[in-house]
This record gives sequence, C-alpha cells and structure tokens, in this order.
Amino acid sequence: MLKNSFVLTALLLSSCASVQVPDFEACADLSPDGAYCANFITPQTRAIEPQIWERMKIGRLSLNPQDFAALKASIEKLCSVKKSRCTYEQREIIEDFFYRLEMR
Repeated sequence: MLKNSFVLTALLLSSCASVQVPDFEACADLSPDGAYCANFITPQTRAIEPQIWERMKIGRLSLNPQDFAALKASIEKLCSVKKSRCTYEQREIIEDFFYRLEMR
C-alpha cells in the first residue's frame, strides 16, 4: 500500500525539526474498483481506475487493515508523547493523512 516506509514518519516525530519526510502517496486497494490514494504531506488525493491500478500495484508494499490500524495508533501515540518536539501543524498533517486515506 505504501511506496515509502512509515519508519520515516516515526523519525520525523522523534525529532520533527531535523528529518525531512517525503510527500509519499499511500493507496487503498478497492478491488475490483481500482484504488484510492492520499499523499502524506499535501492534501492531494486521487482515485485510480481498475485497469491502471492492476498495472500500478505490482511491486507495491501492502498492509492488512489490522497492521495499518496498529501503525496508525503507534504514530499517533508517538506524536502525543513527543508534542513538545513537534508543532501543531505537523501533528495536523499526520491526522489529516490518516483521515483522508480512511475515508474510502
């Protein structure tokens, strides 16, 4: 599901000012209806048609819903523990990303 590692997110949260996290795209597989994708930093989202998604998803990383939920909870917990090191805006970006990806 993800083309970049969420480990970078954890690093960002542990020292928000010193690690640059890319604006990666995460996609939720909606087979047979294609996919829905959201970017991590920017509010960009997109739907991908089934024929295009079938070609794109080859070689992508995939998480099951339980692992995704555990990852989300871990990142949110880390963010709440590290509030003093992360800005309000950075925490909002993370919350918004998960919200946009889960809306589908």
